[in-house]
Amino acid sequence: MILSCPSCKKRFLLDARLLGVGRRVKCGNCGHIWHQEPPPPEKRGAKPAAQKAAPKAAAKAPAKQAPKPAPKPAPKPAPPPPPPVEEMMFEPPPVAEPTPSFGADEEAAYAAMRDGMGEKPRPIPKGSNLPVPLDEGKSRRGAILRWGGLGVAVAALLAGLVIARPEIVQLWPAAAKLYEVVGLPVEPPGAGLAIPAERTKVEVRDIEGAKLLFVTGEVTNTTETTRTVPDILATAYDAAGKELHTWRMQPSARRLFPGQTATFESRIPERGGEAANIGFTLVPPEQPPAAGS
Repeated sequence: MILSCPSCKKRFLLDARLLGVGRRVKCGNCGHIWHQEPPPPEKRGAKPAAQKAAPKAAAKAPAKQAPKPAPKPAPKPAPPPPPPVEEMMFEPPPVAEPTPSFGADEEAAYAAMRDGMGEKPRPIPKGSNLPVPLDEGKSRRGAILRWGGLGVAVAALLAGLVIARPEIVQLWPAAAKLYEVVGLPVEPPGAGLAIPAERTKVEVRDIEGAKLLFVTGEVTNTTETTRTVPDILATAYDAAGKELHTWRMQPSARRLFPGQTATFESRIPERGGEAANIGFTLVPPEQPPAAGS
């Protein structure tokens, strides 16, 4: 049979048996696609039946006298030649993708896997001046890690400034006013501790021609919380109130519970004159010298 394209009128030669019950065909000239039905059965079988019936009819019919020839009609102009017949192209029917029968979770995983099987961008060749695409997920995670690390560092610095307030004030006394402004006043060394005068004893002894000062006393925790006991700085004054010399003494205990007492004592030679009075001050302990100094 001969098919004609509805779009460009191109004609094609096609075996009718290839159409079956009807299928989609594609024009090889313009690419138009349409659904072509097969020809009716009577048209496909009419000519062979007529050819078979003609010999039988001729055999049965009696011989008749040949009729007189009829006058020949005037010749008609020849019809234009039909367009060339070309081979037909078929458009294969679309094949439906099988849908797997999964559960809800498995179906979601399969959909994610199917979406990820799309065409991936090709890598940029070396030496190209095109911008490199950034991975937004990695960039976001990197920014979170950087800002998180900065936040941890700032928090650690602030915690160190709060915890080490006494040491900072000892090295930089002006920092005490800054801590008071922000509501974190720094207690002076030995806050909450007292050295009762009645428990302090100062005695001058002459030992082998040398005058020695024997000093003893007590430090008491007068608060309701545990306190750390610093060093005791003793200062010797003469009768006119002039400072003669100073020295340090260490307590018998560094931590005192409420109402608890620690003792201290020392024995040093007199220097600069005869001591008439001894004053006591609580000061932070001396730091041990650095190794190698």
